[in-house]
Amino acid sequence: MDSVGDVAGALAEARVADDPIRTSANIDAIAARLTRSDMDRLALLLRTDPALRHAGADVSAAWFVAHQPPADGQPRWDDYLSTWLTALRDDDNDAFEMASSSITWQLRSHRPDVLNALALSQVIAEQESSSDLFDTHLSILLQAARYDFNFERIERILSAVGEGVTNSSLYYRAMLQYSRLGRGKQVTVQEISTIATATDSEKILSLLLHGLWFTADQRFAEEMLSISRRLLVINPQNAVTYMRQASALRRVGRFPEAVTSINKAIALNPPTDREVHNDFKLERVTIAIQHDAQLRLERETAAQLERQGRVQRRKLNALIDRTNDQLSDSLFKVVEILGVFTAIIGAIATIVAGNAIGDGISWWARILLVLAGGVVILGFFVLLRFIVRPPPPLSDEDLDDFDDDEDSPLLHQGAAGV
Repeated sequence: MDSVGDVAGALAEARVADDPIRTSANIDAIAARLTRSDMDRLALLLRTDPALRHAGADVSAAWFVAHQPPADGQPRWDDYLSTWLTALRDDDNDAFEMASSSITWQLRSHRPDVLNALALSQVIAEQESSSDLFDTHLSILLQAARYDFNFERIERILSAVGEGVTNSSLYYRAMLQYSRLGRGKQVTVQEISTIATATDSEKILSLLLHGLWFTADQRFAEEMLSISRRLLVINPQNAVTYMRQASALRRVGRFPEAVTSINKAIALNPPTDREVHNDFKLERVTIAIQHDAQLRLERETAAQLERQGRVQRRKLNALIDRTNDQLSDSLFKVVEILGVFTAIIGAIATIVAGNAIGDGISWWARILLVLAGGVVILGFFVLLRFIVRPPPPLSDEDLDDFDDDEDSPLLHQGAAGV
């Protein structure tokens, strides 16, 4: 390519929306055409044109991997890579973070021997000599440890360079929180939110989201959703962000949205990146399992509540029936008392009536009259008891049986009056 414009034109056509296969092929094709002079032009575009930054970072990673010497001898770090990356460092943009993380990821996948050639002792020596390469090499060491999920190494590196260096950069502070989250150490939402609100850097936000992804704490889910929304505005083609958004949605129980996000992640991820693809499949399966478990729990809870509701309704009806029986029994006792008084009055009336007739009848006729009146009164009393006698009330033991078997005869007896 003869000019910066030629490189910019190629980068503008590199990324194809929603087509990771064509995008990957375009990236490799552009990298194969670039010379070292073109790489200097690419560095200029990375610093000055945010729209080309993602494609430029991917192309630079492919180029540096392809231009490493064969791994047939003593591993050696690429000095040109260090110089090229250092030229990208600028506090006003994240060109360096984007390019260095892409290059580190590809070297880890294809040339780990090159990464292993960069040692912490070299970085400490550069710190002591105030070398311009110090921050470049420190960032690469941290990124390599991050991609290996080596949280303890991250903390050892940051401890070695000192608290002053760690606190001098939001990126280093985010890296420390990432390692703490990964190791399950105590981290507050406020600590994460403070860093997130202080930056618009895609790489810093991605680093925080990555750390939060390791946690199972529900209180971090909303912060994950907030960060993922910001990241998808910056880069709507980032498959990993969609995957971590799906994880956050799963944690708050928004399963249909989680499925949409993880399906988008799978669609955007290059099929050649099997390591990431496996993470996506695992998340998809986890969403399905937890969603199914939630549906089962909801169905079982609803069924249990319905059963308990039926039992309680029937038990209430039984209690109402028992109360009615008690009222009937009280009324029956009142009627019995009234019946006794009526019998006494009837007996007195019979005697009085027999005396009132006088001497016109014999003594035995009077006795028969009194007996007949007594029989009539007794028959009235017995008939009265039979008519108003209440049914036997349910006992407390009978009511307890409602909780044991909702289909027992007691339930139907209790519900019969409904």
